[in-house]
Formats: sequence, C-alpha cells, structure tokens
Amino acid sequence: MNNTNKKLVITFKEGQGLLGVGKNTMLELCHRDDFPSFKLGGKWLINYEKLKQWVDDMTGDN
Repeated sequence: MNNTNKKLVITFKEGQGLLGVGKNTMLELCHRDDFPSFKLGGKWLINYEKLKQWVDDMTGDN
C-alpha cells in the first residue's frame, strides 16, 4: 500500500475542525507542552498521528 498521500502534519485550521474547537482554544492547545504541535515559518502545524494518540490519551481510549 502506498502511503505517500497520507499527511504527516495538519494545519492549525484543520486541527480546529478535527477537534471541533474555536481559534482561541486551538491556540491554547498549541502552547501546551503535551500537545503535538510546532511552529514552522510562523505557522502552527500538528503531527496528525500524534494528535490521534493525544486524543486517545485524553479520553482514556488507548
């Protein structure tokens, strides 16, 4: 199976949509040490696989 089309990171706005949160909440999350985000060129990016794991950890669904 070819995984080259699978995104490694998602944008701030995509993260908002996936989590169903507003801009301010997303910004607060991005500043947390345990949230899988980083800044590149002044833009917040989120590691998609680590985000899924983070959500599982937060909800106890491991």
